[in-house]
Amino acid sequence: MKRWTAGLGLLVAAMAAQAGSWQAGGGVGVAQSWYRGADNRASALPLVGYQGEQFYFQGAELGWKQPLGEQLSITAKAEWEFERFKPKDSDIAALRQLGERKHGVLVGGELAWALDARTGLSLSAMHDPRSRHKSTLTTVAVEHVLPFSTQQDQFSVSAGASYLPKAYMQYYTGVSAAEAARSGLPAYQADAATRYQLQAGWRHGFNRQLGMMVRLSVSHLPAYIKWQEATRSGSPMIARNVSVGGLVGLSYRY
Repeated sequence: MKRWTAGLGLLVAAMAAQAGSWQAGGGVGVAQSWYRGADNRASALPLVGYQGEQFYFQGAELGWKQPLGEQLSITAKAEWEFERFKPKDSDIAALRQLGERKHGVLVGGELAWALDARTGLSLSAMHDPRSRHKSTLTTVAVEHVLPFSTQQDQFSVSAGASYLPKAYMQYYTGVSAAEAARSGLPAYQADAATRYQLQAGWRHGFNRQLGMMVRLSVSHLPAYIKWQEATRSGSPMIARNVSVGGLVGLSYRY
């Protein structure tokens, strides 16, 4: 549900912006879990990337970008979907009786339009080709580099909305009849939902090679998804419908 590491690729791209350049480094990411009984996640993240004329890889994403003019481009890409529910990690006994929700790979494409020198608009469709949820996620996003940015310090903000089909939401938030019978939780049939995300980033260059990156994000899902104990409504898996995450990293460009 919450791809909080999506900003990782954007940060890597910012540091490996010159064609043919490599970038390597590391960072730490922290994110609130959507799931009840789960601790917030802190992870060490490799900041590795390459930017060629067309081919690139940035963190957990790789793709082939083809310009369609001065302002328009299309990209075929694959990316790692980090969302995961591990029953054994839950503090709630009933949730430990549920099946695991696994992470995996999404493949698809993106159409990007440079509105001006500082602002970009994108539309992407990413599909699960395996046997998890087999859904196609569509996202529209806009990113803007703030006007007070300098060559040394770049500040950016972005906003996006993703349509999450019913099968996707059922996989990550639903409770089947068999799971309900096994765990004692109420069964839950999920509906399609829209996830909204806001991000803010800062990149500081100490010199032409070494840089520091910071990104904060807030994701929002519909309130009805969150479990309400008093009315026993919502998904019994979900603790919150708003989640905050961030990452900080240091990288070196070759």
